[in-house]
Amino acid sequence: VNYDWTADISQYANKLNVSIASGDIPDFFACDPATYVKLAQNDQLADLSEAYDKYATPELKVTMDDFPEGFNSGKQNGKLVALSQQGFGIISLPPVVWIRNDWMEKFNFSAPETFDDITKMAETFVANKPDGQKDTYGIAIQKDLMGALSSIDGIANAFHAYPTIWIKNESGEIVYGSIQPEMKNALKAMQDWYKKGLISKEFGVKDTSKVNEDLVSGKVGIEFGANWNSIWPLNDLVKKNENAIFKPYAIPSSDDKPTLLQAAWPVNTYYVVNKKCEYPEAIIKLANLFNKKMYHGTEEDYAKFIRTPSGSENFNFAPVITFNPMSDYNKHVEIASALKERDSSKVSISFRGSYNNAIGWVENKDVNSYGSYYQLSAEGAYSVLKKFVDEDRILLTELRGAVTPTMAQKNATLAKLELDTFTKIILGSSLDEFDKFSENWKKLGGEEITKEINSIYNNSN
Repeated sequence: VNYDWTADISQYANKLNVSIASGDIPDFFACDPATYVKLAQNDQLADLSEAYDKYATPELKVTMDDFPEGFNSGKQNGKLVALSQQGFGIISLPPVVWIRNDWMEKFNFSAPETFDDITKMAETFVANKPDGQKDTYGIAIQKDLMGALSSIDGIANAFHAYPTIWIKNESGEIVYGSIQPEMKNALKAMQDWYKKGLISKEFGVKDTSKVNEDLVSGKVGIEFGANWNSIWPLNDLVKKNENAIFKPYAIPSSDDKPTLLQAAWPVNTYYVVNKKCEYPEAIIKLANLFNKKMYHGTEEDYAKFIRTPSGSENFNFAPVITFNPMSDYNKHVEIASALKERDSSKVSISFRGSYNNAIGWVENKDVNSYGSYYQLSAEGAYSVLKKFVDEDRILLTELRGAVTPTMAQKNATLAKLELDTFTKIILGSSLDEFDKFSENWKKLGGEEITKEINSIYNNSN
């Protein structure tokens, strides 16, 4: 492989855009969904369908088949014109609820089975201030509302609402989750929490770093967030107090219908080939090579090409990266079993580092192993999320790739409108504000975006 040019990651997109605009398009390159779709629409990309069928190894095809939505997102008009990087799998995307286990034990709480159980825990934590903090509050929420830390998406999911993602309604139309009536119910619950003092009175100005400080200083007992929150920031609390353990739990439903957990689109990188390239099959062969070294190679291969003994992630230098979308699922299954038996002999080469990071908690409650243990073990977040995957209870957004033209123009305005409205309602404004927001969202571009998304994604592939 000869490089036409290289760039720092912060400048890569700009340099690629300049290269494309000048007509000097490399033979193959990585790009974001919007760039790939634009090039495909301009008929500038090679059709990789035949090359994939002929040259892709069975192992690479398994990687693609394990997340068909990702693989198919690289198709335009039935032709494969982009190879999806795939990501680490659906299991890595949805939220869980993290709860201070020592506080639960102190007040004889068991795992939450209903949404009311969450509220009762929060009320008890606020009333009794278990760590002696006078400004203790029950549930962590940061001012941006969405994200991987102290966010509201898991709370909304308990009410069968799915903010910021696109879902199909009963008629099969793709609609925006944040404007559906179920979201109003979720906001009502959070408004009630705020009135009771279960959410910080200052939540509207607390960014993620400030909320993390509260979590680590023992001011809050419940946090809705990602599977890796035990690795950071919750591990910092355990380092201060080895008994102050947050454990992950399934988010319970607000009624008798099962909770579905939302998931954003996980693929942000695609590999494409210039239509003028003489050897389009080269990109498939490079993907084969990465797949072999990453998942099917020897220990020597792994240490040299993937992750060195010193921790250097050499795989980032590969020209084409195609992750196994079942990787995190399989990692959890293998490591949970190995931790139980204290035997890593059956753990795949690529997962042994994670096993080593977690085993210390099993052997001697090493606080440095808390994070990995409560992500990957049978008590960890992935154990919670595995059940949702197995029961097909994860709702993947229908927006699977590039944004639409109107979305590119209007999304910032609509997102601000949404954040401002939701924040005001939680702080006590009338719930009628939600209905006004829904109508204004449509008028300010949302209705046109909805039409565009249905035109693209309800008629694709």
